[in-house]
Amino acid sequence: MLSISEAEGSLQLLHALFEQTLFGIARVDNRTGKIVDINQCYCDMLGYSIEEMLALDLQAISHKDDVTEECESMENMRAGLISSYQMEKRYFDKNNQEIWVNLTVMPLWSPGENPTYHLTLVENINQRKLAEEKLQQQKEEQQLLFNSMVVAIISINENGEVLTFSKSAQNIFGYAEDEILGKNIKKLMPKDVSDSHQAYLGKYLKTGEENVIGSQRELFGKRKNGEIFPLQLCVVELPIGRDGKRKFIGSCQDISLQKQQEEQLRRSQKLDALGKLTGGIAHDYNNMLGIVRGYSDLVYDEATNNPKILHYVEEINRAIQRGKNLSRKLLATSRNKRSNVALINVNELLQSELELLEKTLTPRIELILNLQDKLWNVKIDSADFADSILNLTINAMHAMPQGGLFTITTRNVVLKWNQSVNSHLLPGEYVEISVEDSGCGMTKEVLKNIFDPFYTTKGSQGVGLGLSMVYGFLQRSGGDVLVTSSVNNGTKFQIFLPRNKEKIQQEKDVTQKRLNSAIGDETILVVDDEQSILSLTKEILSNKGYQVLVANSGAQALELLKSHQIDLMISDVIMPHLDGYELVRIATEYYPLLKTQLISGFSEPHSSTEKDNHLVKEIIYKPFSSEKLLAQIRMLLDESCAVD
Repeated sequence: MLSISEAEGSLQLLHALFEQTLFGIARVDNRTGKIVDINQCYCDMLGYSIEEMLALDLQAISHKDDVTEECESMENMRAGLISSYQMEKRYFDKNNQEIWVNLTVMPLWSPGENPTYHLTLVENINQRKLAEEKLQQQKEEQQLLFNSMVVAIISINENGEVLTFSKSAQNIFGYAEDEILGKNIKKLMPKDVSDSHQAYLGKYLKTGEENVIGSQRELFGKRKNGEIFPLQLCVVELPIGRDGKRKFIGSCQDISLQKQQEEQLRRSQKLDALGKLTGGIAHDYNNMLGIVRGYSDLVYDEATNNPKILHYVEEINRAIQRGKNLSRKLLATSRNKRSNVALINVNELLQSELELLEKTLTPRIELILNLQDKLWNVKIDSADFADSILNLTINAMHAMPQGGLFTITTRNVVLKWNQSVNSHLLPGEYVEISVEDSGCGMTKEVLKNIFDPFYTTKGSQGVGLGLSMVYGFLQRSGGDVLVTSSVNNGTKFQIFLPRNKEKIQQEKDVTQKRLNSAIGDETILVVDDEQSILSLTKEILSNKGYQVLVANSGAQALELLKSHQIDLMISDVIMPHLDGYELVRIATEYYPLLKTQLISGFSEPHSSTEKDNHLVKEIIYKPFSSEKLLAQIRMLLDESCAVD
C-alpha cells in the first residue's frame, strides 16, 4: 500500500503527464457526452480555452461524415462488444478550419461499477493527411495525364510482363487494361517482331549495348483482332525500384495514317515523274499525228472522185484517232493532261456505257446496276470517268474467269470528319460509285501497289497503267478511292467525287460552225518550231484562199508583225526561248486588234492571268482536223469584222 506521500507523488506525476504530453487527453462523461477534464494540448489543438472546451459537446464540433461511425463504435464499447476503438476523424477548430486527428477512445473503469467515463486521446495528423491528399491528387493528375496522352505508354519488367497500359494503348491495340496487365509484351507483336524484340532486350540486359534502347524505330504491332499495323516505338529503361528489378517504359504511336499519306505522296511523285516523261513524248507524237491528219485531209479534198483513195484516207483517219486515244491515255498519268471537265450525271453516263461494259464482261459475268434516283451532279472529264470504269471492268473480268457478279452502285453521301479520316477527302457532299466483283480478290501486298504506274499482276499481258490512270483521274477531279479486298472474297472500289451544285447547260459545238464558209482572204501568221507543221498549215490555209506567212520562232514572228498587216496569228505553245503564251502577250500589247489562236500537243502550266485562262480555254489540241482549224479561224475573223 502506498503511503500518503507516495500517493501524492504519483498523482503529481500523472497530472504532469496529463498536462505535458503531446497528445490531447480528455475525460468525458458517458451519460452526457460532456467533457469533465481536458488538457491544454487538446485545447491548443482546436484553438479553445479550457473553459470553452468544458462547455462544448465534442460531437458538435465533429465533421458530420464521421459522427455516425463514432456513435456506432461508442455504442459497441458501452455494450461491451469492443474494449476500445480507434479512428481517424475531423474536428472543426474555433476558426471553423478542418483538423484531422487520430482518435483513441477507451472506458475508465471503477471497481465494481460500469464505466461512467471514457478517456479520449487525440493526435494531430493534419499535416500528414494534407500530404496524403496532395499525393493522391498528384497521382490522379498523373493518371489523368497518362490516360490522356495521344501516344500509347506501356511499361514492362525485365521479363517482358506488362506493368502499365495507358488508355491510348488500349485504343490502339484493342485490349482492355485487365486483359493485358501481367501478360507478356509479345502478345502485342507479330511473332517475328516479338522474337527480335526479345533478342534485343536480352542482349541489352546482358551487355548493356543500347542498339534499340533509347532510340526510335518503326516496327509492326498486332491488335486484339489480329490486324497487323505499323507503329513507331521508343523504349527507355526506368530507374531501378525498391524491389531491385529492372523496368522499361515504351512510347508507341500508330502510324498507319502517316504511312498512307507517305504512300500517296510517293505515288504522286511517281505520277509526276512519269507525267513529265510522257508529256514530252506525247507532244512530239501529237505533232506527228497532226501532220499525218493534215495531209490526210488534203488528200481527201483532192480525191473526191476516187472512192478507193477516199477509203484509204478514212482508214488513215481511224488509225490517227486510235493514236490520239493512246496519247490521251499516256497523258492521263500526269497532271499535264488537258481536262475537258463538264457537269455530268454519273447515272446517265453509266447507262450510255452499259452495252460496252456488258460486252467487256462477257456473258459469263452478270452486270448489276444499282443507281440511286436523283443522283447529284459532278464536274469531271466524262471520257476519263468512262475509261476508269472500263479499266475496273476489265480487271474484274480477269478476276472472275469462271464467271460471277459485277455490281456498280451509285449513291449520294455526306462524309463527316470521322468518315473522311480514312481517305484524303474533306468532309462534305460526294457522289459515291462502288464497283464490286465476286472474283479472286487480292493479297495485302498486291493491294498496296495497285495504283503504282507499270505495276501489274498479269505478266507480259499487262502494262500496269489502268489503275494508275484511275488514280490520276481522281486526283485531278478532287476525289479519292478506297479499296477493300481479300483473297477469294472479291474486290470493292469505292470512288468518291465531290458534288457540284451548278446546273447542267447544253454546250454549243464550236467545231461545227461555219464549215461551209471556211474560205477567206485575210492574212494569217503561223508560228511553230516544227518546219513540217508550218508547211502543212500553210498548205491547208492557202487552199482556202488565205494569205499565209510563217515563222519558226517567236522572235521571227514579232519581226513579221512589224512589217506586215496581219489579221490573225496562230502559234504553237511549246517553243524554245519564247513560248506561245508569252508571244501572244507581247504581240497583243503592241497590236491590240490582232486575233490569236494557240495550238498544242498538251496543256502546260502557265501564269494564271485572266488572259492566259482565256487562251487555255480556246486552245486547239493536236492532232486536229483541218475542218476544226478552219472553223475556229473563220469564227475569230468574223468576230473581228463584227466589232469593226
